[in-house]
Amino acid sequence: MRRFAARLANGERLAGDELTDWDRLGGAPQLSGQALLGESPFRWLLDRTVVPVRDSHGTSLELWLGDQVPGELLGYVPPQSLPATPGHFLFRVDAELQPRPSASAPPMRILSRWVKRIVLADSPGETPLTPGALRMRDGQVIEFRVARLEPDRVVVSTAAGRASANWNELAEICFPPPSDHWQLQWEQRAALAPSGEGRLLELHTNDQLVVTTSLARLEHRALSNGPTSDMWVHGAHPAWSLDAFWIPSKRVWLRVSYALHEMPLSRLEPTAYEHEPLIGAARDWRRDRSVRGETLLSGGRNAGWGIGVHSGTRLTFDLPAQVSRLRGALALDDSSGAGGCIRGAIRAGNRAAFTSPHLVGSAAEASFDIDLRQGRPLDQPLQVALEIDAAHEGRPAGADPLDIRDQTNWLEPLLEFDADWVAQRCRALAAARITAWEDWQFWSPGETTWSTEWDQLAPSPGAFAVRLETTAPTMLARKLRRLPGQQYLVLSVSNADSNQPALLEVHSEGRLLLQRNVPERSARSPAMPLIVAPLHSLPIEEETDLVVTVSSAEPVSLRWQAATLSASHPEYLSLYDEQSHPDAVEGREQAYTGERCLQLREGQTFRHEFHPPMPFRYRPAPHEARYIRFAVKSQNQGLLAFRVKVRGEDQPALYDVGQGPLTEGRARRIFTQPISDSWLAVSRDLCGDLRDADIEWVEFAAERGEVLIDQAYVGRGGGGAWNDLETPLGPPWNLPDQRRALAEALGPRIGAGVVAIQFPDGRTGEGICIDDKHVLTVGDALPVGDAVLRITTADGRQADAKPLGVDRHRNWGILQWTGPEPLRDAPPRLDGATSVPFSAAMVEAGLGGRDAFTLTAGPLPSGRLVSLQPLTSPAAMIGRPLIAASGQVLGLRAGSNQLRYIPLAEFARQFKALLEPKREGDWQLGEGPRLGMTLRWGEAGAEVVDVAASSRAAGIQPGDAILEIGGQPVRDAWSAHRAVRGQDPGQEVTLRWARGDREPRELTLRLGFPE
Repeated sequence: MRRFAARLANGERLAGDELTDWDRLGGAPQLSGQALLGESPFRWLLDRTVVPVRDSHGTSLELWLGDQVPGELLGYVPPQSLPATPGHFLFRVDAELQPRPSASAPPMRILSRWVKRIVLADSPGETPLTPGALRMRDGQVIEFRVARLEPDRVVVSTAAGRASANWNELAEICFPPPSDHWQLQWEQRAALAPSGEGRLLELHTNDQLVVTTSLARLEHRALSNGPTSDMWVHGAHPAWSLDAFWIPSKRVWLRVSYALHEMPLSRLEPTAYEHEPLIGAARDWRRDRSVRGETLLSGGRNAGWGIGVHSGTRLTFDLPAQVSRLRGALALDDSSGAGGCIRGAIRAGNRAAFTSPHLVGSAAEASFDIDLRQGRPLDQPLQVALEIDAAHEGRPAGADPLDIRDQTNWLEPLLEFDADWVAQRCRALAAARITAWEDWQFWSPGETTWSTEWDQLAPSPGAFAVRLETTAPTMLARKLRRLPGQQYLVLSVSNADSNQPALLEVHSEGRLLLQRNVPERSARSPAMPLIVAPLHSLPIEEETDLVVTVSSAEPVSLRWQAATLSASHPEYLSLYDEQSHPDAVEGREQAYTGERCLQLREGQTFRHEFHPPMPFRYRPAPHEARYIRFAVKSQNQGLLAFRVKVRGEDQPALYDVGQGPLTEGRARRIFTQPISDSWLAVSRDLCGDLRDADIEWVEFAAERGEVLIDQAYVGRGGGGAWNDLETPLGPPWNLPDQRRALAEALGPRIGAGVVAIQFPDGRTGEGICIDDKHVLTVGDALPVGDAVLRITTADGRQADAKPLGVDRHRNWGILQWTGPEPLRDAPPRLDGATSVPFSAAMVEAGLGGRDAFTLTAGPLPSGRLVSLQPLTSPAAMIGRPLIAASGQVLGLRAGSNQLRYIPLAEFARQFKALLEPKREGDWQLGEGPRLGMTLRWGEAGAEVVDVAASSRAAGIQPGDAILEIGGQPVRDAWSAHRAVRGQDPGQEVTLRWARGDREPRELTLRLGFPE
């Protein structure tokens, strides 16, 4: 007898001794040279040398869709936000995997919502439990309606109230069935084949592991270069697990494969089961086994799946409206031999869809192929019943009477569904399967494609990741009523295509909160990248829109892992920085950064307690730490000690900063020089000292003299946000008198090159001379066409000017002076800074140095500059220059009521291109033409929040919906900007809008200028 047997989709049976070409991704397996995934792919593949276990009463976990995992339950992990993972069980698998499971290996993570039953004792009990029941190890059975899972126990709601039990007190638990079993079926397919195409694959091992995956979620390895398939290992990633199972091929006795729109009937739970035996006791039905628990065998022929029953049974299944066909066969099991006598029937709704002849002996078989669309409304669900009659009356001569030897097998019953509907359903559910998007709505105006691929950077045992490929910008939107504890929006998204950059932006009510390039993961940085947007500017307990957009010039591929709200920054946690405190000292002159610092007199302490303890790890996850950092100074060479209390340790770790006897005679000195009256930044890798530990508190103590402490943090380190904490103002610009002197020195010097601009429509602005006949100003302030503007110089000269080129993306615009005399002899330094120190001191100066004052400013991720303090300059105008302490002009004011500045980096290289009278590029968000209204995300279109008094959007009111702008659909402020980002202020655009249930209307709107 040949080692392997297979059956193809066309019914052909194959046999062979060599299985080849399935040891690599994308391989085309062959059985003795014949393709198994060709035009007629295999239905099942059997390895006769691998003998399955008949039955087992060991500990295991069963899934609702038919899979099972032998092993031991270790505990439960509640849903996590970073990364976004649903609640899951930790399970030690008792089956041969590669690498072999060990006590030190991480357990498999199995999603709890997919779990039907967990057996926690080797002999759970003889009486099967019904769904919604648990059995204690002492034999007590408790029925329940709802279960709440906790790490160490389960809490259930019963008719008598609440009950709880630790996991190690349970012998068995059966969870209530899902509210919509079919939803779970489609979710499985969406997870395994998010593109809506492909085939599913079941792997059955001889140690009772059953895993359903897809060919797209099947990785391969070979333990050696030998030719035998016994050296293969399949990496199968089911929908119900966060991890892949590396299954040795030599352990697989059965492989079953079917198309996405097909489903073995045995994968469903019957809604009803009845057995009325003529003699003997009633027997339960068996999935993929005979009623005696053996592998399915009829007439000496194997079957890949099926249902084992006895005569006198009726199985009822509720099917969705999209079901189209049921195929299969009926036969007596081989254990009946030449005996037994049955008749089978299938009812589809009220219709008798199939009736078999009398079947006597296991060699007889009756096939069926039923069109389930006949005789019913195609939009209604269907109930199908499988019936076996003992056929005692009218049986053939010599046949067994009653129900003797009537062990029956429904062989390979296969449902078919509308293939197009299933593909669309999978693609629609793919976005819902992204756990990170649970509270968000996803939208894209272009084509989106979902795929799954092996994540080369995932930790062992590895996993497949869902990849979103899009040809257009994508948007996540949600309504947010911010609570006091919701301080940050934490996003984790990575660019799966290193050749195509993508830009991520976070908006609220039309305001840009954050702009970042979507990062990439690499072998050097395999951890999920984090993008953190502060939400401090959003109102508390007022409904606002929160929108995340990702855009790229070309199609881009993305992987999402998190989109969650957080009370603390995932990269660091403040111990002390700017908080009000009885020991705080006010004043920027004293502080390392900000307005205050902490003052400890000799003998005083400051303690920060962590509730719960803070995990310090060598490789910290988000909201874990590795380092501590702080700044310290002392007027009298004081000594600072800090203590770190580790959970489980009696004595805290102790460190000294400064000179003097060691605190308590045991402190570790980490700075040996006296603490001076200049700030000293201290950083310490606590994991290097304490290894991985859970820290309960950190305490600072002035052991001698008086010390000042500021900017004390613990965090993950490694750059990024951690490095951004090092932002003190360097001397002398942190002192008020020096800042005043800086403004007085630079203001008039740069102000001599500033000009006032009078626009034809009455608007005013400013610009700066760049040579003797050209003025640079903000691009979106300039009108289109042959407009004539009036310029006034610092020395009082006036002349007309005409617009030349505009770079929309950088928001630069050039004017040409037409006066008889040159503008000025010495242009300012416009060589362009490519980077600006965060929190550096800068000066803003108007015409002739008017209103000159200093401010602190720093870079935005978008490349713009932003003031970091309230502006006190009166009547600041659009186009007013921003000047560094070195005298270099860094940027131009973006608007009279804005805190942003247009940077001039690389201006010198782009200057000549702007001398041509043309406009190029697209405006960035917040720049360019104005619609005159504030928009937020809405279901039908962008919802109007308010309309500016100067807006020309006549008739539009708050609550109206903007459906289209210039023929492009809009849903929020970002998509509205996208519709006009290639147009200019003063041009006209057509709006399509609606109010309530009324018919949409159109409006021609002239786009406005910035204010």
